[in-house]
Amino acid sequence: ATAGGSPSPTFEPNDQGNNYPDAIVNGQLQMSDLNSVAAGGAANGFGVVLQNFTNLRYTGTINTDGASGSSDTVAMIARGNIAGGQFYGAEVSFEDGKFIIFRNDDLAGSGMDLDEVTIPGLDNQDSVFVDFRLVGDSISARAFDGPGGNLLGSVSATDSNYSGGVSGVLAFFAGDVNKPLLAEFDDLSSVNFIPEPTSILLLAAGLNLGGLLRRRRSA
Repeated sequence: ATAGGSPSPTFEPNDQGNNYPDAIVNGQLQMSDLNSVAAGGAANGFGVVLQNFTNLRYTGTINTDGASGSSDTVAMIARGNIAGGQFYGAEVSFEDGKFIIFRNDDLAGSGMDLDEVTIPGLDNQDSVFVDFRLVGDSISARAFDGPGGNLLGSVSATDSNYSGGVSGVLAFFAGDVNKPLLAEFDDLSSVNFIPEPTSILLLAAGLNLGGLLRRRRSA
């Protein structure tokens, strides 16, 4: 949608059915617009796979063609109810170098950041591999400089508002509206996730601590 809320005629989405084949660039998924936001181009874009997941691991690379430069905020979203605008997201903010997990509560964009970390030196020429996990009310994400690469930052939180839904991608502008929307993704994989037996034991042991280790969530 454009800043005014109407669809942009120059926005290029794509799906696996190749309804929009121009958006597959070098084998990568791309959302883009020819016009800047200020010139009436899309201010945001998203796409989802219509399969529900509850406990899941969602991985993929954001900004795969770094030389093109990405929109300032790109995210992978999970447990989504797109009709109502509810979902969790793992967001890479190239504008301020933040890696964030957040909850979105409605189509107006209301919600809250659940946890964030600064990635030193991050800019929109960088690719980021994201490992996003949601198991029960435990939500965590890690950012790497590539699959199997160096850890750039990790975030985690506890939230029980949404228990399941679709996975997808999201891009939007939080700052410079004089650039056209551009977001690229590769090797996206959302799969049902069952913790290893040792992880399950640790989670069970944690229940015995009651509220001792619970952290207060701030709005």
